[in-house]
Amino acid sequence: MKTPKFFPALLLSFLLLSSGALLALEPQHEKQESKAGHSHAKAEMHGGEVAMTKAHHFEVVWMANHVVVYLYDMNQKPLTAKGVTGVVVFKFKDGKEQKATLTLMEAGKMMEEHPSEHPSEKHAEHPAATEKQAEHPKEGAKPTEHPGEKHEMAHGQMSKAEMEAMHKRMSNQDHLMASVDLENVKEGDVKATFTLKGLPGKGESNATFASKYKMMNMMQHEAGKHEQHH
Repeated sequence: MKTPKFFPALLLSFLLLSSGALLALEPQHEKQESKAGHSHAKAEMHGGEVAMTKAHHFEVVWMANHVVVYLYDMNQKPLTAKGVTGVVVFKFKDGKEQKATLTLMEAGKMMEEHPSEHPSEKHAEHPAATEKQAEHPKEGAKPTEHPGEKHEMAHGQMSKAEMEAMHKRMSNQDHLMASVDLENVKEGDVKATFTLKGLPGKGESNATFASKYKMMNMMQHEAGKHEQHH
């Protein structure tokens, strides 16, 4: 049986049409794959969870008695937090709400505000607390707790090297911080909604985003400890 003369041309046309259809689908597939597999690794350098808005990434780091926010652009490049203002509303599982103002913590300040000794070592009494007690003594009053003492106790299971690595890494970029008492609170039982104004970079100057309570990923800080020895 002879093959019709038009068959090769028909086959070629079919192949070209099929190739065109595949090429048309490929960009969409890549776009979906990119969206599904979008990595936040560059914006998780401090062990936090990442929230995205139109033009920014925000790394939210939860600790025992405060929450920290680091700023990044859409390409996950670190941004300064200077000039940025904002508030955060914490909503607890029992319905209670707590509002706090976010304050700036400049790069390097965290290292300055934490003593080098491990929490198991004795803390010197805070001078401001000593003066306040001397001016306003109260019978039977408990000694004033150092502002950072609760924070240090929360990391009591960490070695001195691990703690120093953590503070060094968290201090490498200025950030915003707010106090919140998370003692006896389970992960996922608190939702924080952040509202920031005066954001750097292009695309948006104000943003609102949310994050659920999840303790920081200590693997990042173990990596920081490893880097200190190289």
